[in-house]
Amino acid sequence: MLRTSSRLRPWHQMSAREQIVWAAAYAAHPQPGLQAAAAAEQIVSSLGSVEWPEREEPEYRAARLRPGLSLDEFRGWYVVELKMLYSGKPRTSTPNEADIAEAYKIYAMCCSDFY
Repeated sequence: MLRTSSRLRPWHQMSAREQIVWAAAYAAHPQPGLQAAAAAEQIVSSLGSVEWPEREEPEYRAARLRPGLSLDEFRGWYVVELKMLYSGKPRTSTPNEADIAEAYKIYAMCCSDFY
């Protein structure tokens, strides 16, 4: 069943990903207008049920978002970020100092990629 125009979410409340998918679905629909909008909304609504395979490891996320952390700053953040990343998913152990040092090395090398 297609949604009516009163059930469509406002454009500004959609994430950038949702806006792109919505626009592509609307443009690909054979009949422009309300039917295309309803079909696009239905497709965007189904995004939440998709399990996305990509997972950005904390050291790469930190390099992308916050270059210049010291090892001490990185250590505290890294352990918490790992816990959040693997929340509800199997993870054998908490990272030890060697794991953290290796992750920091990767972080430091990747910082130049995002600079």
